[in-house]
Amino acid sequence: MVLIFLTLFLTSWDNEAKLFWYFVLEITDAFDGRLAKWAGNDKGIGKIIDPTVDKFDKFFLLLFLLDSKLLERWIIQVIFSGELVVLSIAVIGISLSIRRQRIKSGYASITKFNCREIFGKAKAEILKKWEIDIIGRAAMVLYTSTVALIFLNIRLWKGDIPEVLGIASCFAGVLARIVSIIIYGANVYKAQKELI
Repeated sequence: MVLIFLTLFLTSWDNEAKLFWYFVLEITDAFDGRLAKWAGNDKGIGKIIDPTVDKFDKFFLLLFLLDSKLLERWIIQVIFSGELVVLSIAVIGISLSIRRQRIKSGYASITKFNCREIFGKAKAEILKKWEIDIIGRAAMVLYTSTVALIFLNIRLWKGDIPEVLGIASCFAGVLARIVSIIIYGANVYKAQKELI
């Protein structure tokens, strides 16, 4: 996340170089899960932190694309809105899990004495119920493909084909995000009903 921020906003490189290094850094993100599994550390808080950091990466990219005018403003607004909705749903889901665990444990409120127990149980529930689905991952892959195709169109393969493929990839990503929003929203709705 830090490297992506530095690359996009604090280097004096041209847009092509920034996009190239963004893409390289995004590829490394595909390996962190495998590395965690290999190290036997794939069941903890990293499963919550990783998608959160991925969201920041995407917000940085959207700000960069907006500033550099490499993608139409309205497309950026649509993608940004979808990511903001998913983030809001995730925050609501996490708060519902914490509330459910407090109620299940019989506590009237969260204190310094019961905080560790409540958050520990909520974390286990969040990891079980709120894991990122394959459609959400597909949206992220499609958005990254869009960036790669924008880079190709600027640098290597100027023409209609990479531009059309980039637009198609972007719209497929938006459709995947809409489906994942519906899935996340349904999960939050079910979780809320369980509390009533």
